[in-house]
Amino acid sequence: MSAGNPYLAPYTADSVEASLEYYDGTRGFVALGAFYKNMKSFVTTETAQIPYGETGYPLSLLEDGLDPSTVFNFTRPINGPGASIQGIEVAARRNFDFLPGALGNLGAQGNITYADGSSDVLYSGVAYHLPLTDLSKWSVNGTLYYDTPQFGARASVAYRSRYRGGSGGNGNIGEYFTPSTVFDATAYYNVTPALQLRVEGLNLSDERIIQYADGDARRLMTSTISGRTITFGASLRF
Repeated sequence: MSAGNPYLAPYTADSVEASLEYYDGTRGFVALGAFYKNMKSFVTTETAQIPYGETGYPLSLLEDGLDPSTVFNFTRPINGPGASIQGIEVAARRNFDFLPGALGNLGAQGNITYADGSSDVLYSGVAYHLPLTDLSKWSVNGTLYYDTPQFGARASVAYRSRYRGGSGGNGNIGEYFTPSTVFDATAYYNVTPALQLRVEGLNLSDERIIQYADGDARRLMTSTISGRTITFGASLRF
């Protein structure tokens, strides 16, 4: 079971960011950045086993055979002691105009990010130091593109390491998603200066989404295949 909390405090944080960037005209750039954020107030979660009668929910919601003394896992957001996150990022883009002929229309761009952040999550009064939700330590994105005034195409890859998706329950400390690598591609053709045709393919590798409970035991929760998505479209400019 879960509930809200009307007494949550707003987020407050002290943050520092710095970057070093180099631009090669219109051909591309290279950038190195670092960041640190100290969140003095941070909403976290608390999971405890309590009788249904203490949750505040009406008894009419109970299933047959259950009574107010039935114990449930009860999760709610609370004001945590704070959290921190720090990391670095490297990003670059380059047009391959040094290549001969039509190959000069090629180019590539990408970035690599390392981020580390954590907060305390309470389970039955015990604090566990867990990663921030939806935060992967490593994220990598890369795109190879080919552009001309008439047509063009892009092929992309996106990788992220495992991340925490929830707080868990029933003795499981945290819920996590396994690492994933997704491939996408798109292409366009300008029929006229005003009309463009486009085809796009998402999740071409048909990456499986796997969620498990408990960071140590890794008990399987779900294994989902969303499938590939191919779309066709057209845009008209007036």
